[in-house]
Amino acid sequence: MINLLPSFQKEELEKREKITFALHIGISVLASLISFLLLLSGIYFYLSGELKGRQAILEAKLKYLNSEAEKEILAKNRFLSKILSFEFERKEFCPVLEKIFQLLPEGIRLNSISASKVDTGKIQISLTGFSQDREKLISLREILQRNFSEVSFPTQVWLKEKDIDFSVSFKTK
Repeated sequence: MINLLPSFQKEELEKREKITFALHIGISVLASLISFLLLLSGIYFYLSGELKGRQAILEAKLKYLNSEAEKEILAKNRFLSKILSFEFERKEFCPVLEKIFQLLPEGIRLNSISASKVDTGKIQISLTGFSQDREKLISLREILQRNFSEVSFPTQVWLKEKDIDFSVSFKTK
C-alpha cells in the first residue's frame, strides 16, 4: 500500500500506531499483572485458611495433651501423697510396734498385728496371737493396761487354761 499523505500526517499516523501499540502492550502487561495479583491473592487466602485450620487442629491437640498431662500429673501427685502419708504413718507406727515387742512377755506369740490411725490422733492396734497358758495372757493384759488405753479382750479367751488363741485391741495414750 502506498501512502500519499503528507509527511507530517505520516509521522502523526506512525506516532498513533506506536502509541496504540504501546497502549496494547501496556494493557496486556497490566492485565497480566492484575491476573497474577489475583492468582497470588487467591493462593494467599487459600494458604491462610489452611494455616488457620491446621492451627486450630494443633491447638485442640495441644489442649487435649495438656489436659492428659495434667490428669497424669494429678494422678502421680495423688500417688506420691499416698506414699508420703504412708511413710508418715509408718514413722508413727514404728515406735508403738517396737514398744509392743519390747513389752511382750515370753510364752506369747503374735500371729498378726493391725494398726490404724483413729480420729482422735491415737493409734488403734489389734493383735492376734497364741499364749501357752492363761497366766502369761494375764500378764500381757496387765502390761497392756499400764502402757495403753481401752484394752479389750473377748471373754471367750479366758475360758481355756492352756494353748489359747487370743485377740486384743487397744489404743495408744
